[in-house]
Formats: sequence, structure tokens, C-alpha cells
Amino acid sequence: MIKWVGSKIEYFKAKFKGDVEIDGNLNLHDTNIQAIQESATSFSDNDTSIMTSAAIADKIEAYGYSTATGDITGVIAGTGLSGGGDDGNITLNVSGLTVSEIAAAAIQTSGESFVDNDTSIMTSAAINDKINTKYANSIISFVGQATMLASGNWILPGKSGISNHTWNQDSGVNTETNATSEASIDRRWAHNGVRVPFACIVEGISCAISNAGGNRQVTVGLFFSRDADGTTAVTWGTHTGNISSEPILQIHADADNEGGSYSGRPSHAEVTGSNISMAAGDLFYPAIKLTGVTSEGSTDNVYATFNVHIKTLIS
Repeated sequence: MIKWVGSKIEYFKAKFKGDVEIDGNLNLHDTNIQAIQESATSFSDNDTSIMTSAAIADKIEAYGYSTATGDITGVIAGTGLSGGGDDGNITLNVSGLTVSEIAAAAIQTSGESFVDNDTSIMTSAAINDKINTKYANSIISFVGQATMLASGNWILPGKSGISNHTWNQDSGVNTETNATSEASIDRRWAHNGVRVPFACIVEGISCAISNAGGNRQVTVGLFFSRDADGTTAVTWGTHTGNISSEPILQIHADADNEGGSYSGRPSHAEVTGSNISMAAGDLFYPAIKLTGVTSEGSTDNVYATFNVHIKTLIS
């Protein structure tokens, strides 16, 4: 049946008996079908051909899928497992698991630093270490007063060290990054730190601060000169040139005024859990600066009381 409307066929319906041959392409819903992919022909990934059911089956099975059915023929128990089998219901049991077969991050062993969490377990030796490892706690207290530098550089104690509350040694550095910020101390002032007489751990600091010059935040910190850090250690009488020590900032804390003003009012700063290891003879240098200032800073007069927390292993 053909219906002619104006200049076009509105719809066309026909029945054919026998074979139908189309000379050209078949357009189905705006898709120009140019070919039919049959079984065993090469697959073409396009939108201009259609596939027979056999071609579709070939494509699916080419991915390794199988139409076969059956049972697993055997289960073998691997390392740390027992059981297995090749018939019926099979059970695998954890058996004979050793420490070496557990992920290293999940086990704390003797000699490793203790980590307080619920995602690891401890060996008997590690537990013994934890029980028997004891520390004596002590505090080194001192005060400092310094006029801040416009450069924002950290200020260290002067020639008289921490026994003199007036600090005036320019550290040569104004950044505030632990393990990166490095001071530069002239040989004439390299002695002004605190030299520890025995191996210990600096656990942190607690400080009380007052900025007498204005409502600006203050940062306090400790620079460390340690043999373990190589060139940062004090060279004593063996140095050449003027620079004798390049201690590295390892601990710092910003003042906290708990929402009030910093101007002429007390604020506090504290750090715990730093755990900086020091060998006998290493030094640390306390320091003060205006928080975040790297240039054109105010020259405020700042006062700070330092308490340095130290742990010493009891053998």
C-alpha cells in the first residue's frame, strides 16, 4: 500500500515473497546500515553494520567466556592455610601463619618506634620493649626578650646565651618550615645554644608570650644543630670562614591568644609529640619571630618564657 501526499510518499507498506535484494544502503531510523557481520567474519566496531546472532555469540566467546557448565575441580591451600580438596564442600583454614607472612605495616616488632593505633599488632619482643622502656622527664626553662626584625628573621640568643634575657642574634632566615628552615650562625655566636650532655629526646615546648609592641602574633621555635644532620652541626675549632653552624628548625608553634588581642596581653604556644632525637653534645637554639612576616615587618618588643620538654631513656 502506497499513499502519495503532495510530493512525497507518506508511508509505504509491502509484503515480499522470496528473496529481497536492496541495491544500496538500508537506512533505519537515521542510521545508514551498510553491512551485516556474520559468524566467522572479522569484527568491526562501528555504527554502520549489524550482527547476526551467531556473530554476537562469536564475539562474546572471544572474550574468554564459556557456555560450558561444571564444577571447580580442586582448591589448594596456599601459604598460611590448611584444608582444601577436590570433591564436595571444601573448607580452608588459617594455619601455621608466621610473622613474615603478615604485612610489615601491620606488625610492630622489637626496636621499632611504638605506634598507638588499632590497625597493627605487636610481637612479644615489642610488647616487652614497651613495658620495660621508661623515660625520665625533665624541663629546661628560660626567658627571652627581643626586638623583632623588619625582615621577619628569627632572632636567637646573643653571646651570653639563654642566661641573658636580651636576644639579638639575627638567624638569617625568616621561613617557618620544620626540617627545612635553616639558620646561619657566625662562629662568634655558635656557642649560644643549649648543649645536651647525654642522648635524649626533645618532646616539645610550652611557652608564654607577650607582644609589647602591638597586636601581632608571635611564633616561637627551636633550631637544632646535630651531628646526625651533617653540615648543620657546630664545627667547634675546626671550621673555616665565619659560619660555624647552620641549625635546622625542627619545632615551632604560633602564639594563641584565645580570641583576644596580642598587644600587651599574655598568649601561649605549645607543641607536643615532636620527639627530636639528640645525641650527647648536640645543641638546640631557641628563637622568636613575628608570625608569617618575611619583609617590612614591625619592630615589636616581644617577651617569651620557654619550657623545653626533654625525655631521657632509663636503662
